[in-house]
Amino acid sequence: MKRVVLIAIVIALLAAPAFAQFRLDVGVIVPRGAGISGDNGSVGGVLADWPFIPIPEAGLYYQWDLGLLKLGVGARAASLLLETFLWPNAIAEVDLGPVAIEGQFGGGAFAVFGLANSTATGKVFFPDLSAWLKIGKKGNFRLGAGVIGVYAPGSSLFGNNMLYLVYLAGKVAIML
Repeated sequence: MKRVVLIAIVIALLAAPAFAQFRLDVGVIVPRGAGISGDNGSVGGVLADWPFIPIPEAGLYYQWDLGLLKLGVGARAASLLLETFLWPNAIAEVDLGPVAIEGQFGGGAFAVFGLANSTATGKVFFPDLSAWLKIGKKGNFRLGAGVIGVYAPGSSLFGNNMLYLVYLAGKVAIML
C-alpha cells in the first residue's frame, strides 16, 4: 500500500508542472489606515488622515490554475525607497469573473536589500486578504483594496497582537 501511495505522489508531482505557470504581480499599495488587534479588541487608525504614500510591491509565484481556484508559491517584496524587503509567500485566488478574492500568507524568512543588506529568519508573518476588480480583456490590470497584517507571536514588541494595515492598491498580474 505504501508503494502505491508513493507512486501516486510521484505521478502527481510530475503532472503538476503541466497545469502550472509563473505569475508576476507588480503594483503599488497605498495605506489608508492601520490598527492593532489582539486579546483586548481592535484599535484602528483614522482612515481619512493618512497621507497618500504609495509603496511599490511585487510578487513572483509558481501558480496552479484549478479553475475557480488558483494556488501559488513564491516570493513577495515591498520597497520603502531605501530598503526592499523580500519574503517567501503563498497565494490563493478565487476567480469570480470580473472580481478576484486573494488570500496570501508569507514570512518566516526575510532578505533586506538597500542601505542595509541582510537575511534573517524569525516568527514574523504577513497574512493578507484583498478583493480586486479585474480590468481589461484578460483582466491583467487590477484595482482593489485589502488588509495586510504583521503577526509576530510572542515578540517583545507586539506580544500576541497583530498589527494591520488597510490599503487601496493597483497592480498588473502577468502570466509568464
